[in-house]
Amino acid sequence: MENVCALAGASNQGSSTIASDTPQEPFTSKKRQMCELCGRPRNICLCDTIAPLPSVPRFGILTHPREARKVQNTGRLAHLCLTNSVYCEGVDFTEDATVNEVLADPRLVSYILYPDENAMDLSIMSSTEIWEVFGERAMFWVVDGTWNNAGKMIRESNNLKDLPKVAFSPPQQSRFAIRKQPKEFCYSSIESIAYIIDRFSCRNGLVTTDSSKQADLLMRVFMRMVDMQIECEENRRLSHQSSVSTNHIEYDTPDV
Repeated sequence: MENVCALAGASNQGSSTIASDTPQEPFTSKKRQMCELCGRPRNICLCDTIAPLPSVPRFGILTHPREARKVQNTGRLAHLCLTNSVYCEGVDFTEDATVNEVLADPRLVSYILYPDENAMDLSIMSSTEIWEVFGERAMFWVVDGTWNNAGKMIRESNNLKDLPKVAFSPPQQSRFAIRKQPKEFCYSSIESIAYIIDRFSCRNGLVTTDSSKQADLLMRVFMRMVDMQIECEENRRLSHQSSVSTNHIEYDTPDV
């Protein structure tokens, strides 16, 4: 199956220009009406929360097809929030035209977010160091999938596996309450992107308003998704309890 790629910023809502004829399987359903933009059921659509902004640094989000099918996927949400981001679905991006075009862009310097013994640790770098090392040309590729799938995606993508790696130690536990993380301090893709933007928000001792807005937007959309999912699960639980109670009504046995 061909990879599916998109560039943000096609409309005020950050709609995408799909660079592939491959159908967007995650965003169709025979049972539920799905939003074509955010890929979620229309009754829990998040588009009214999304107000796209450009980011510094830029991001390329590489989502595994299995991850893309999940309603709780955050990679596509992050892409819709950032007008200068790139979004691709696939496993092997070696021959991906969109990815290779970005990698070849002389205006950008690519890095991949992935823990490695040689990875540069953003969490121990000062703001001055971050700007000196990365600067405005930085392009961070975020691998959006399970640990096993993410490792496979990098190993199979010859154009990505040798990129300089960056990592960070999350300052707090993930707020992804509706999904169990593989390790205590693992972040979702959208949380990771918000963290990196926040680390870039201080330059020359001054906090840049735009970067603060970008990080806040990502976390606002993310927390709205989490809250809506918790509410849906609670409603299902109450509905199930009501159904069980109805089916177990006890009647008095009439005297004979």
